[in-house]
Amino acid sequence: MKKNGMKLSGFSLAGTLFAIGWAQAGFAQTITPPPEPTSGPGSAQYLYGVVQSGPFTVSGKSKNSGYTYYTYTPVGLAPSPANPNPLPTPKSAPIVLFLSAEDSGATTTTDYLALLQQLAAMGFTTVFPNYTDLELQKDYAAVIEADLLSAFSQLKNNTTLVKPALGSNGEPLYSVIGHSEGGYLALNLAATASSQGVPIPAAVVSYEANPGKLPAFNALAIDPSTLVLLLVGDDDDKNRICPSVAVWSQMTQIPSVYKPFIYARSDSHGTPAQLANHWFPLTYTTKDTDPTQYAVDDRDWNITYKLSVAVTACTTTGLYCDYALGNGPFNAYGTTTQTDMGFWSDGTLVLPLVLELNPVSAFSTDKCSLN
Repeated sequence: MKKNGMKLSGFSLAGTLFAIGWAQAGFAQTITPPPEPTSGPGSAQYLYGVVQSGPFTVSGKSKNSGYTYYTYTPVGLAPSPANPNPLPTPKSAPIVLFLSAEDSGATTTTDYLALLQQLAAMGFTTVFPNYTDLELQKDYAAVIEADLLSAFSQLKNNTTLVKPALGSNGEPLYSVIGHSEGGYLALNLAATASSQGVPIPAAVVSYEANPGKLPAFNALAIDPSTLVLLLVGDDDDKNRICPSVAVWSQMTQIPSVYKPFIYARSDSHGTPAQLANHWFPLTYTTKDTDPTQYAVDDRDWNITYKLSVAVTACTTTGLYCDYALGNGPFNAYGTTTQTDMGFWSDGTLVLPLVLELNPVSAFSTDKCSLN
């Protein structure tokens, strides 16, 4: 028995030494980011197919002038073994107005294509205006408003498109999502909607708002019923973090629970690193991830997909509010559905998002001074 035991022990030691040698020789298994979630707003459990239409042009305006936009509408899927009874094409759907970064190169929808498709596949007609065709930033807001009103009319009257869902006030039910300059313009639209004759958005999601040379706006003018989610990343410049902190502090008319401020943290435990840089919301561009180009990854599924769909759904259909507001229960490893980023392939927790309850205090020392 001892002899057998010694053999087993020797075999175990040899195996251990072999594994160490294998790892040292550079053959250790690469640690990879989490796969796409199997459920929830950031998952591939699509409710619909997606149809892109356009470009449409605002009546009386010329093409390639900023007054053009595309729509992405949900459409019923064909039956399949996995989904033998799919939902039919909806008769109406809430709308998402998506505003791109100015210098992403997004004069077409390509840079954000996967996110636009995710929103539509989850049941939301998505409108993408080409406002960056304009030369002067001061004109952006007015052109976006014209594009939005035109899209409302186009969706209502074009029999090949899904009609807008209407709120209790009879106006189209919609949210505004933006990135970088688009994130700042999304907030601007919410602040000026009432005075410009535009319906008030149910929600705004602003990713890494960058004011650039855009005109300032009064955040106090945002309707107190609007849910406003602000997100910044730790690998971004403070000039793209502090504006969001300032807007959050100015929106005293909105209760804190309805203006969640999210801090995304970079995690380099595996490959590719999940960097919370300024360009991670893009889904098809070399600016998004280096060295892997055109990658859709955990930062998309568990940040932009998840939060964009959740906030829109919460304010239009009442679904996914725990993801949107961060008020769900904590799980066994200390995150909520809002902040959870999943696990690396070796079982290590990806650094979760942080719901900052007081971003003014959190960023006052090393990044932002609002005095």
